[in-house]
Amino acid sequence: MVRRRMLMIVGAILLIAVLWVWRLASNRNDGATVVEPVAGVTIQYLLTPDRCGALGDSFSPEFDVMPDSGVVVANASGLLLLHVGPDGTEADRLAATAPDSFALDGRGAVLSIIGPYFGQLEDNEYSRAVPLPYDGMRLAGSSIPGAAYLFGGHARYGNMEPPNRVYGFYSDGTLQIEAEIPDPVVAVADNSQAIYLATAHEILRVSEKDIHLVMRLPEQLGEITSIATQSDDKALYFATGKETFVVSGMSAVSVLRNLGGIIRMRNGNLYVWSPTRKIMVGVGGLQSWLEQQQRGT
Repeated sequence: MVRRRMLMIVGAILLIAVLWVWRLASNRNDGATVVEPVAGVTIQYLLTPDRCGALGDSFSPEFDVMPDSGVVVANASGLLLLHVGPDGTEADRLAATAPDSFALDGRGAVLSIIGPYFGQLEDNEYSRAVPLPYDGMRLAGSSIPGAAYLFGGHARYGNMEPPNRVYGFYSDGTLQIEAEIPDPVVAVADNSQAIYLATAHEILRVSEKDIHLVMRLPEQLGEITSIATQSDDKALYFATGKETFVVSGMSAVSVLRNLGGIIRMRNGNLYVWSPTRKIMVGVGGLQSWLEQQQRGT
Protein backbone atom coordinates (compact mmCIF):
# COMPACT_ATOMS: atom_id res chain seq x y z
CA MET A 1 0.00 0.00 0.00
CA VAL A 2 1.30 3.42 -0.89
CA ARG A 3 0.01 6.44 0.98
CA ARG A 4 0.96 9.80 -0.44
CA ARG A 5 1.66 12.59 1.98
CA MET A 6 2.74 15.79 0.25
CA LEU A 7 4.17 18.35 2.63
CA MET A 8 4.89 21.98 1.83
CA ILE A 9 7.74 23.88 3.40
CA VAL A 10 5.89 26.25 5.71
CA GLY A 11 6.40 28.22 8.85
CA ALA A 12 9.11 30.61 9.84
CA ILE A 13 12.59 30.06 8.42
CA LEU A 14 15.08 29.56 11.20
CA LEU A 15 18.65 30.33 10.21
CA ILE A 16 21.65 29.83 12.37
CA ALA A 17 22.27 33.44 13.32
CA VAL A 18 25.66 32.70 14.79
CA LEU A 19 27.70 29.85 13.34
CA TRP A 20 30.65 29.82 15.68
CA VAL A 21 33.25 27.15 15.32
CA TRP A 22 35.21 25.88 18.31
CA ARG A 23 38.78 25.50 17.09
CA LEU A 24 41.65 23.84 18.89
CA ALA A 25 45.04 25.49 19.11
CA SER A 26 46.92 22.70 17.39
CA ASN A 27 47.89 22.87 13.72
CA ARG A 28 45.58 21.26 11.18
CA ASN A 29 46.90 18.08 9.55
CA ASP A 30 44.22 16.24 7.57
CA GLY A 31 46.70 13.57 6.49
CA ALA A 32 47.41 12.37 10.03
CA THR A 33 45.50 9.68 11.88
CA VAL A 34 45.12 11.93 14.92
CA VAL A 35 41.55 13.21 15.37
CA GLU A 36 41.11 16.56 17.13
CA PRO A 37 37.96 16.66 19.28
CA VAL A 38 36.65 19.64 21.18
CA ALA A 39 37.83 19.64 24.79
CA GLY A 40 35.45 17.75 27.09
CA VAL A 41 34.48 14.79 24.89
CA THR A 42 36.20 11.43 24.44
CA ILE A 43 37.02 9.50 21.29
CA GLN A 44 37.65 5.82 20.61
CA TYR A 45 39.29 4.70 17.37
CA LEU A 46 37.35 1.94 15.62
CA LEU A 47 39.11 1.98 12.26
CA THR A 48 42.45 3.37 11.15
CA PRO A 49 44.18 3.14 7.76
CA ASP A 50 46.23 0.15 8.98
CA ARG A 51 43.15 -1.70 10.27
CA CYS A 52 41.24 -0.93 7.08
CA GLY A 53 44.10 -2.45 5.08
CA ALA A 54 44.09 -5.57 7.24
CA LEU A 55 40.34 -5.97 6.66
CA GLY A 56 40.64 -5.71 2.88
CA ASP A 57 40.21 -1.98 2.20
CA SER A 58 37.69 -0.85 -0.49
CA PHE A 59 35.22 0.27 2.19
CA SER A 60 31.81 1.67 1.31
CA PRO A 61 30.91 5.15 2.61
CA GLU A 62 27.88 3.57 4.32
CA PHE A 63 27.89 2.18 7.85
CA ASP A 64 25.48 1.83 10.75
CA VAL A 65 25.48 0.95 14.45
CA MET A 66 23.72 -1.93 16.22
CA PRO A 67 21.75 -1.44 19.49
CA ASP A 68 24.65 -3.17 21.31
CA SER A 69 27.07 -0.65 19.68
CA GLY A 70 28.52 -3.10 17.18
CA VAL A 71 29.32 -1.31 13.91
CA VAL A 72 28.26 -2.69 10.53
CA VAL A 73 30.46 -1.77 7.54
CA ALA A 74 30.77 -2.99 3.96
CA ASN A 75 33.85 -3.58 1.86
CA ALA A 76 35.30 -5.95 -0.71
CA SER A 77 35.23 -8.75 1.90
CA GLY A 78 31.46 -8.43 2.35
CA LEU A 79 29.29 -7.06 5.17
CA LEU A 80 31.29 -6.92 8.41
CA LEU A 81 30.31 -6.47 12.07
CA LEU A 82 32.98 -4.62 14.08
CA HIS A 83 33.45 -4.86 17.85
CA VAL A 84 36.21 -3.38 19.96
CA GLY A 85 37.96 -6.19 21.84
CA PRO A 86 41.05 -6.46 24.04
CA ASP A 87 43.25 -6.67 20.94
CA GLY A 88 41.59 -3.79 19.12
CA THR A 89 38.79 -3.80 16.57
CA GLU A 90 37.64 -7.31 15.68
CA ALA A 91 35.48 -8.17 12.67
CA ASP A 92 32.89 -10.89 12.00
CA ARG A 93 31.48 -11.44 8.53
CA LEU A 94 27.70 -11.10 8.29
CA ALA A 95 27.50 -11.75 4.53
CA ALA A 96 30.00 -12.67 1.82
CA THR A 97 28.97 -9.78 -0.41
CA ALA A 98 27.98 -6.19 0.25
CA PRO A 99 24.57 -4.85 -0.86
CA ASP A 100 24.18 -1.78 -3.04
CA SER A 101 22.96 0.11 0.03
CA PHE A 102 22.16 -0.85 3.62
CA ALA A 103 20.98 0.56 6.95
CA LEU A 104 19.65 -0.68 10.30
CA ASP A 105 16.23 -0.21 11.82
CA GLY A 106 15.65 0.47 15.53
CA ARG A 107 15.99 -3.21 16.43
CA GLY A 108 19.22 -3.66 14.50
CA ALA A 109 17.77 -5.54 11.53
CA VAL A 110 20.00 -5.10 8.47
CA LEU A 111 17.87 -3.66 5.67
CA SER A 112 19.27 -3.72 2.15
CA ILE A 113 18.94 -2.71 -1.47
CA ILE A 114 20.05 -5.15 -4.14
CA GLY A 115 19.54 -3.86 -7.67
CA PRO A 116 15.93 -2.64 -7.95
CA TYR A 117 14.75 -4.44 -4.78
CA PHE A 118 14.42 -3.57 -1.11
CA GLY A 119 14.85 -6.38 1.41
CA GLN A 120 16.87 -7.42 4.43
CA LEU A 121 19.67 -9.71 5.52
CA GLU A 122 18.30 -13.13 6.45
CA ASP A 123 20.49 -16.20 7.06
CA ASN A 124 23.51 -14.48 5.49
CA GLU A 125 21.55 -13.69 2.30
CA TYR A 126 19.73 -10.57 1.10
CA SER A 127 16.03 -10.95 0.38
CA ARG A 128 14.41 -9.16 -2.55
CA ALA A 129 11.01 -8.39 -1.09
CA VAL A 130 9.81 -5.07 -2.55
CA PRO A 131 10.49 -3.60 -6.02
CA LEU A 132 11.64 0.02 -5.84
CA PRO A 133 10.33 2.88 -8.02
CA TYR A 134 13.82 4.07 -9.09
CA ASP A 135 17.26 2.61 -9.67
CA GLY A 136 20.16 3.60 -7.45
CA MET A 137 18.08 4.49 -4.38
CA ARG A 138 19.81 4.74 -1.00
CA LEU A 139 18.75 3.59 2.45
CA ALA A 140 18.84 5.54 5.70
CA GLY A 141 18.31 3.83 9.04
CA SER A 142 15.75 4.69 11.68
CA SER A 143 15.63 4.74 15.46
CA ILE A 144 12.12 3.28 15.14
CA PRO A 145 11.79 -0.53 15.03
CA GLY A 146 10.59 -1.78 11.65
CA ALA A 147 11.21 1.50 9.82
CA ALA A 148 13.68 2.79 7.23
CA TYR A 149 13.92 5.61 4.71
CA LEU A 150 14.67 5.56 0.99
CA PHE A 151 15.83 8.49 -1.11
CA GLY A 152 17.77 9.43 -4.23
CA GLY A 153 18.01 7.29 -7.33
CA HIS A 154 17.45 7.88 -11.00
CA ALA A 155 14.72 7.11 -13.49
CA ARG A 156 14.75 3.61 -14.93
CA TYR A 157 13.78 4.71 -18.42
CA GLY A 158 14.16 7.98 -20.32
CA ASN A 159 15.80 11.20 -19.23
CA MET A 160 13.25 12.39 -16.67
CA GLU A 161 14.76 12.72 -13.20
CA PRO A 162 12.70 11.44 -10.26
CA PRO A 163 11.35 13.94 -7.70
CA ASN A 164 13.45 14.74 -4.63
CA ARG A 165 11.47 12.61 -2.21
CA VAL A 166 12.08 10.78 1.04
CA TYR A 167 10.05 7.58 1.40
CA GLY A 168 9.34 5.86 4.68
CA PHE A 169 9.08 2.07 4.56
CA TYR A 170 7.40 0.35 7.52
CA SER A 171 7.15 -3.25 8.66
CA ASP A 172 3.44 -3.44 7.85
CA GLY A 173 4.32 -3.02 4.15
CA THR A 174 3.50 0.68 3.94
CA LEU A 175 5.59 2.80 1.59
CA GLN A 176 4.87 6.43 2.40
CA ILE A 177 6.13 9.70 0.96
CA GLU A 178 7.47 11.61 3.96
CA ALA A 179 8.61 14.72 2.11
CA GLU A 180 9.22 16.18 -1.32
CA ILE A 181 11.55 19.19 -1.62
CA PRO A 182 13.15 21.22 -4.44
CA ASP A 183 16.76 20.04 -3.97
CA PRO A 184 18.35 16.57 -3.90
CA VAL A 185 18.40 14.85 -0.50
CA VAL A 186 21.83 13.72 0.72
CA ALA A 187 21.00 12.34 4.20
CA VAL A 188 18.10 11.40 6.49
CA ALA A 189 17.90 10.82 10.27
CA ASP A 190 15.07 10.57 12.79
CA ASN A 191 13.95 10.28 16.38
CA SER A 192 10.51 9.65 17.87
CA GLN A 193 9.51 13.29 17.35
CA ALA A 194 10.63 14.17 13.83
CA ILE A 195 12.44 13.24 10.64
CA TYR A 196 15.42 15.36 9.59
CA LEU A 197 16.68 15.54 6.06
CA ALA A 198 19.61 17.34 4.51
CA THR A 199 20.47 18.80 1.15
CA ALA A 200 24.00 19.97 0.35
CA HIS A 201 23.50 23.24 2.27
CA GLU A 202 20.26 22.93 4.27
CA ILE A 203 18.78 20.81 7.06
CA LEU A 204 14.99 20.51 7.31
CA ARG A 205 12.76 19.12 10.06
CA VAL A 206 9.70 17.13 9.04
CA SER A 207 6.83 16.75 11.50
CA GLU A 208 3.27 15.56 11.02
CA LYS A 209 2.17 19.17 10.40
CA ASP A 210 4.86 20.73 8.23
CA ILE A 211 8.45 21.01 7.08
CA HIS A 212 10.61 23.87 8.28
CA LEU A 213 14.17 24.94 7.74
CA VAL A 214 16.47 24.30 10.70
CA MET A 215 19.63 25.82 9.27
CA ARG A 216 21.42 26.86 6.13
CA LEU A 217 25.15 26.15 5.95
CA PRO A 218 27.39 28.88 4.51
CA GLU A 219 29.06 27.72 1.31
CA GLN A 220 32.55 28.42 2.64
CA LEU A 221 32.15 25.58 5.16
CA GLY A 222 31.57 23.03 2.39
CA GLU A 223 28.64 20.72 1.71
CA ILE A 224 26.67 18.66 4.20
CA THR A 225 27.46 14.95 3.84
CA SER A 226 25.52 13.40 6.73
CA ILE A 227 23.25 14.13 9.71
CA ALA A 228 22.32 12.46 13.02
CA THR A 229 20.00 13.42 15.86
CA GLN A 230 19.72 12.71 19.57
CA SER A 231 16.79 10.59 20.69
CA ASP A 232 15.43 13.44 22.86
CA ASP A 233 15.55 15.87 19.91
CA LYS A 234 17.70 18.34 21.89
CA ALA A 235 20.73 18.25 19.60
CA LEU A 236 21.31 17.74 15.90
CA TYR A 237 24.66 16.74 14.39
CA PHE A 238 25.89 17.24 10.86
CA ALA A 239 29.12 16.60 8.99
CA THR A 240 30.90 18.04 6.01
CA GLY A 241 33.74 16.28 4.26
CA LYS A 242 36.24 17.61 6.81
CA GLU A 243 34.43 18.50 10.08
CA THR A 244 31.64 17.36 12.39
CA PHE A 245 29.32 19.86 14.09
CA VAL A 246 26.51 19.92 16.63
CA VAL A 247 23.57 22.31 16.38
CA SER A 248 22.09 23.23 19.74
CA GLY A 249 19.90 26.28 20.15
CA MET A 250 20.99 29.03 17.78
CA SER A 251 24.61 28.00 17.31
CA ALA A 252 26.68 25.30 15.64
CA VAL A 253 29.88 24.09 17.26
CA SER A 254 32.65 22.02 15.70
CA VAL A 255 32.93 18.77 17.69
CA LEU A 256 35.63 17.17 15.52
CA ARG A 257 37.59 19.88 13.75
CA ASN A 258 39.52 17.63 11.37
CA LEU A 259 37.20 14.67 10.78
CA GLY A 260 33.93 14.57 8.87
CA GLY A 261 32.16 12.28 6.42
CA ILE A 262 29.32 9.99 7.50
CA ILE A 263 27.84 10.08 11.02
CA ARG A 264 25.47 7.95 13.08
CA MET A 265 24.04 8.27 16.61
CA ARG A 266 23.41 5.29 18.89
CA ASN A 267 23.06 5.01 22.68
CA GLY A 268 24.11 8.63 23.18
CA ASN A 269 27.38 8.19 21.29
CA LEU A 270 28.24 9.72 17.94
CA TYR A 271 30.09 7.64 15.34
CA VAL A 272 32.05 9.35 12.58
CA TRP A 273 33.46 7.57 9.51
CA SER A 274 35.74 9.25 6.99
CA PRO A 275 36.08 6.95 3.96
CA THR A 276 38.72 9.22 2.44
CA ARG A 277 40.96 9.18 5.54
CA LYS A 278 39.99 5.59 6.49
CA ILE A 279 39.30 6.61 10.07
CA MET A 280 36.26 5.82 12.21
CA VAL A 281 35.82 7.04 15.77
CA GLY A 282 33.17 6.86 18.45
CA VAL A 283 32.60 10.12 20.33
CA GLY A 284 31.40 9.91 23.94
CA GLY A 285 30.52 12.36 26.69
CA LEU A 286 28.49 14.57 24.39
CA GLN A 287 25.45 14.94 26.63
CA SER A 288 27.41 16.22 29.62
CA TRP A 289 29.54 18.43 27.37
CA LEU A 290 26.44 19.99 25.82
CA GLU A 291 24.95 20.62 29.24
CA GLN A 292 28.14 22.41 30.26
CA GLN A 293 27.98 24.57 27.14
CA GLN A 294 24.38 25.49 27.84
CA ARG A 295 25.30 26.48 31.40
CA GLY A 296 28.20 28.51 30.07
CA THR A 297 30.81 26.60 32.04
